Amino acid sequence: MSPWTAAMLSAIGAVVPLAVAAALSSVPILAMIALLLSEKGRSSAPFYLVGWIVGLFGVAGLFALGLSTVSRPSSPTDFPVFGALEIIIGIALLVFGVVLIVRQADTRSGSSWAARLAGISPVSAAGLGVALNLRPKAVLLAAAAGLAIGTKSLSVSEGMMALAVYTAIGGSSVAIPVLASLVRPDAMEPRLRQVLGWLERNQHIVAGVVVLLVGALITGNGFTHLAG
Repeated sequence: MSPWTAAMLSAIGAVVPLAVAAALSSVPILAMIALLLSEKGRSSAPFYLVGWIVGLFGVAGLFALGLSTVSRPSSPTDFPVFGALEIIIGIALLVFGVVLIVRQADTRSGSSWAARLAGISPVSAAGLGVALNLRPKAVLLAAAAGLAIGTKSLSVSEGMMALAVYTAIGGSSVAIPVLASLVRPDAMEPRLRQVLGWLERNQHIVAGVVVLLVGALITGNGFTHLAG
């Protein structure tokens, strides 16, 4: 018998676009680049990565756990309730997306991060990684992921697997550059500076479009469950 149950595959399919949106969030990436480009902060970057991963898993896991304790998958009345929650989260993300797109790009953001994180300690870097998961957009994405996982008929291991997928994809945009910089710091530095410059010019548009697409997807799913 295949260990990949229909419910787990459904949960994983639901969290993948949310994880991609988390991975493309510009603030954690800017903080990561600022650390890697700082001589003193470079040693703190791995601790920042650990904090970011722990935060991704922990916040989404708390939502999933909380929703799993109140959901009754066998009851049809649950679907309108959780459908309404999806609609609320989706509309909130749509609003965030519009705000991000119309907001003017702040070309000072990269230098501002560099100045603030130049002498950050490893413990503080880990705390920053966790704290960035408490931003409004990050919480909304985690709530949507928790909703997708916690309202399915999943075992503990299946729920952990879905959370692991969300965390792995969502954390990849920070994990890959940090690990690559540990292996080849000289080769990564010019690439990081190029990415930093590009993000300073385009971060609001990229993040806004991604959040709009995810918000539309979640809202559509909510109406589907509401009708069910």
